[in-house]
Amino acid sequence: MKAKEVIKKVGKVFKAADYKKAAIKAVKEERYTDAFTAAEKYMDLKERPLSYEELKSMCGIHITLNHTGKMTGIISLSTYCGNNPHCEEHSHIKGSICEHCFAYSLTKCRTSMVQPLALNLAILRDYIIPVDLWPVLNVRFFRFESFGDLASKEQVINYFNFAKKNPETRFALWTKNPKYIKAALDAGHDKPENLVIVVSSLFLNVQLAKKLFPYADKVFTVYESIEEAEKAGVTINCGKRHCLTCGRCYNKNSDTYVNELLK
Repeated sequence: MKAKEVIKKVGKVFKAADYKKAAIKAVKEERYTDAFTAAEKYMDLKERPLSYEELKSMCGIHITLNHTGKMTGIISLSTYCGNNPHCEEHSHIKGSICEHCFAYSLTKCRTSMVQPLALNLAILRDYIIPVDLWPVLNVRFFRFESFGDLASKEQVINYFNFAKKNPETRFALWTKNPKYIKAALDAGHDKPENLVIVVSSLFLNVQLAKKLFPYADKVFTVYESIEEAEKAGVTINCGKRHCLTCGRCYNKNSDTYVNELLK
């Protein structure tokens, strides 16, 4: 019996566990709309937000809780670059930062990351997750897209909704595909006040002009060397520090341009 049929069946008093089971089954069968419906019923009965684990099992959305390096202490929601056609295209452009994709190299080594990130992309790209299903956060900073990029307007709307659900958390979104942000804004979806949009320059040593993206807060550019940065007249102001304690990219401030050396 399908989850939708189970939920609508007459004559039985359903418990939270029934809806949880129905949601998990629907996710496994790739019936995500049914999963969201069951998860909402579960949450109503529990009278509390979903946990990270419940969001994963009942809605298919995986939040990365354990980052390393400069991202230690930051949690994020990301997608898989290997299934994003824009990432694939950019990786073959000579002189682009995507030729040196850290995320793709990492997922080649840590293959267990691929399945949850790929599922995130499939769901976030094609479905609008009901706002009430997003978890309530108890963190200072949260990052969108540590390992992938935007692939649709719907993905942007999902990120907007997650940020609006958590006004006390500062969110930051990195993207080389800002056209999807514009599409969401043009469709009438307001950018959350607690979201910092960072447009990433595609080419090494070539800084994009922020004025091209009126909805963006910052531009992030990678330089091959100190010499290249000096030649461009910019200061390297990112790197060799932890994002959690730095906060340059997460806070709305005068640091419009963020520059990093190629690793």
